[in-house]
Amino acid sequence: MKPGTRQSTGEPKMRSPLLSQAAGHADRYLSAVCERHVGSILSGDELRELLSCPLPDDSEESIKVIDELARAGANGTTASQGPRYFGFVTGGSLPVATAADWLVSAWDQNAQVYVMSPLASVVEEIAASWLKDLLGFPAEWSVGFVTGAQMANFTGLLAARHHLLSQVGWDVERDGLFGGGLGVPHRDKTRHNHCPKTKTQESTHRCIDLIRY
Repeated sequence: MKPGTRQSTGEPKMRSPLLSQAAGHADRYLSAVCERHVGSILSGDELRELLSCPLPDDSEESIKVIDELARAGANGTTASQGPRYFGFVTGGSLPVATAADWLVSAWDQNAQVYVMSPLASVVEEIAASWLKDLLGFPAEWSVGFVTGAQMANFTGLLAARHHLLSQVGWDVERDGLFGGGLGVPHRDKTRHNHCPKTKTQESTHRCIDLIRY
């Protein structure tokens, strides 16, 4: 065996039928999702009956696990991938996005820093440059990708707070929030539930009781 190579354990041959089985289930699901009822056809109790079992002492056969998940998912999911779903702010993924997501799962990258996933870092860099070009932002601006709506609100609020207080000569990172002259925030009844959570995380929760509706 050449230096720097790994001896094959035979696992890739074992994985192929399993991945093919999952791909088949996914393809059948997507082929039918446009016609099925948008909401879950199965109730919570019916899903528990399908999936719930005592914690086993030994592992289950992999193919059996995939088949049981697919059987529950066929009628236990919300058809957000279909054309008749208009709930929340959820959109169905394009086929190329679904296929790319399969690759991402296979790669299993921890993408927090460059050394742990050069590919993920470069893809993020390119996506950031596209966003700046699309939105007309200066090329030298930095970009960060957040985990969801709450962290987006949190990050935006901190950046706005820093900018606003810097305009009056107050260093909030050095001197803290109180005393900087920041006014009481305003929200109306249409605000998202992430807003009060974000305010709490931002350590301005003392102002929450004073917020006007």
